[in-house]
Amino acid sequence: MDARPPRPDEAGGSGAAGGTHAVGSARAADGADPGRGGIADEEVDTASRRFWEAEADAYQAEHGAFLAGARGWGVDSSNSVGGIDYADVPGVDGSAFVWGPEGLTEAEAGLLGPIEDLRGRRVLEVGCGAAQCSAWLARQGVHAVGIDIAVNQLRHVPRSAVPAPDRSAGPAPDRSAGWAPPSAGPAPDRSAGPAPDPSPTTSPTAPPTPRVVDSVDPADGIPDTTGWGALHVVAATATALPFTNGSFDAAFAAYGAVQFVARLPRLLAEVRRVLRPGGTWVCSVTHPVRWAFPDDPGPAGLTATLSYFDRLPYVERVASGVAVYAEFHRTIGDYVAALRGAGFSIESMVEPEWPEWNTSTWDGWSPLRGTALPGTLIIGCRAADG
Repeated sequence: MDARPPRPDEAGGSGAAGGTHAVGSARAADGADPGRGGIADEEVDTASRRFWEAEADAYQAEHGAFLAGARGWGVDSSNSVGGIDYADVPGVDGSAFVWGPEGLTEAEAGLLGPIEDLRGRRVLEVGCGAAQCSAWLARQGVHAVGIDIAVNQLRHVPRSAVPAPDRSAGPAPDRSAGWAPPSAGPAPDRSAGPAPDPSPTTSPTAPPTPRVVDSVDPADGIPDTTGWGALHVVAATATALPFTNGSFDAAFAAYGAVQFVARLPRLLAEVRRVLRPGGTWVCSVTHPVRWAFPDDPGPAGLTATLSYFDRLPYVERVASGVAVYAEFHRTIGDYVAALRGAGFSIESMVEPEWPEWNTSTWDGWSPLRGTALPGTLIIGCRAADG
């Protein structure tokens, strides 16, 4: 999960209207100029990579424990910078797959399907951050692969997040037929999809092939390929996935990548390409309605100040004019049209309600706003057969 929510408290109490990010005081001191405006396509990946490489440590220190399973943010994660070991964080067991700030988990929602049907399957996480969601899937016996544009995010993937699974129900079915990690090798066939993104598919210091992070059933450091799960991560862009056609049974993005790319059709075409026919695709994004409201957790955040139909992206630039952050607004209708155009049928739309147990404020998300306005939209889809 990659989204960095807004910091209205750091932006003088009001935040930037729309989007999920408002400039913090440190960035303002560096001359960052936030606002709605245009950005060239070729600037976007560079800006995203620059932002997440710089912000990964602080983001994981602030939110990593919650994303790994702590219901509440009152945990001491001071030891998380430079590599989180969630086993050392009180109240965190690394066992959650969280779809958004409301705290809805995949165990509760089952949006990817029954977990028993996913065991032994290959599942891709697009924009994985520290791969907390993929780690949970690996615990359940899934062969999970996460991609992220920032190597520094991947350095936070916790080895302790994938302990041995509960085998009391017997071994997971072997659907792998000698499964190996999806290859970053031969150039993928994109004849039915978009041309490759001209930007690099890996960060400069990224490994050229999937890196084994951990396995729920390790054997001399080699992931189990006969039914129980494993977790791999790859540094790559979401619009040029380094995998061959039909590599995965399912794919998802939990606030990852989807709202950070300028060319959504290209991302969706790539996801469709690497999915097998009939594969599942689920993504969560900031609810489009939120873009009409200020990112303020208090009463000011309940009054619309912008048009819902204003599709100008939220962009931050430094004094030199270089973009250092970009995020893109689409209406619900835009998402529906893009998904259908990419060959997906929409099976579900979920707007998680703010639960009573969640009494914390995550920047622009709060109990006050959460009980009045939807904060997250989760769209469940299926790739067309054939």
